Amino acid sequence: MCEFLIKAIDARMPTIEEWRDNLAAQFPKALTFLDEHRDVPKSIEDEKRLSEYAAAKRKLNRRGGRGKPLNLSEEEREALRAAVDAYEANPLSEAEIESVKRNFYIELGKNGAPLPDAAYSIATQWKYHDYIVNVDSKKTDEEKWAELEAKDWRGCYKAGDPIECLADGAEWGTKDGPPLAYIVKIPGMTVEEGRRYLEASPDGRRRRFRISPDGVITDKAGA
Repeated sequence: MCEFLIKAIDARMPTIEEWRDNLAAQFPKALTFLDEHRDVPKSIEDEKRLSEYAAAKRKLNRRGGRGKPLNLSEEEREALRAAVDAYEANPLSEAEIESVKRNFYIELGKNGAPLPDAAYSIATQWKYHDYIVNVDSKKTDEEKWAELEAKDWRGCYKAGDPIECLADGAEWGTKDGPPLAYIVKIPGMTVEEGRRYLEASPDGRRRRFRISPDGVITDKAGA
């Protein structure tokens, strides 16, 4: 037997008028936030440099089976060494590193999850407020709205979509239940068989199959 976590309800897309009104209402706050965090754009670039440097060092130092170095081509090793050398020749200052930590920091609770009032780093909030301020200058409403609709179609789970499939008796998270989701158990189906129902739809939707609360599986591509 396997268990599916199923999306329970659809999130309603706002109308384009609601979306415009929401942008207008948030515009003053967004301007203030960007003005108060002018160091964030540089921190975003610095964080990218640090991440690329750390990734290159890990790959160069990583060991495979029996402690042997990873099987990298000489070209790959040269590119990684060049990335490491380029950063070490011009490293970030302590102040710049502290700025990165401050802007990308997310406070976690004892269970390792972000605290309710600290779920987003300053850098993430900056990107959101930058979007609020600059969306109209970059694209027309119609262009942006078409992108949002396409993203909702492709990237968001719809009611009945299977989100995950695990073995019977799995320990689901505390939020994996009503009203956002429900658990469906299907007797006689292995996890390997069940996971095939997690595939994407040919038309670009997040999931091809829909599973009802009583375990009936429907192929949306053929519906």
